[in-house]
This record gives sequence, C-alpha cells and structure tokens, in this order.
Amino acid sequence: MPGLRTDGLYGASFRFSMIQEAFVRRPPASARNPERLPERSLREVKVVEFGPVTFPAYLGATAGALGDRRDPVVRRQPAGIRP
Repeated sequence: MPGLRTDGLYGASFRFSMIQEAFVRRPPASARNPERLPERSLREVKVVEFGPVTFPAYLGATAGALGDRRDPVVRRQPAGIRP
C-alpha cells in the first residue's frame, strides 16, 4: 500500500443503504444550524463498501491502514482504533 504512505494521495469513499432515519423539518436554531434548515439524521445504515479512492466524494475524508504499529501510517490512526 505505498499510496497510503504518501500524505494526501488517497481519500476515502463508502457506499451504504439507509435502514432507519430521523427527519426534523423545523429544528430549533442552534450554532450548527442557525437558519433552522431541515435536518436528516441517519440512525442505522448497512455499509456495503468502503475504502481508499483517488477522488473522494467528500474532500475531508481520509484513508489509512492498520497493521504493524511500527509503521508511520498506522501510528496516524485515531486513538481507539486497534488492528
């Protein structure tokens, strides 16, 4: 996985089916949603595919690898993720 060792080369992508959702048409104003736009929350989904891609749908998505903890790619993983 040489591409994962190069910062910024890959993003992440996923495909899922929605099983359960919650929709609030007129939420109260909040710091996150001061204009009270309708909010949709996905409560349960079935993930059918995910992984590294060259052109991610969401620019903030990242990809990494789990394995040997001596590997610098693995050390960049958030706390709580274990191989």
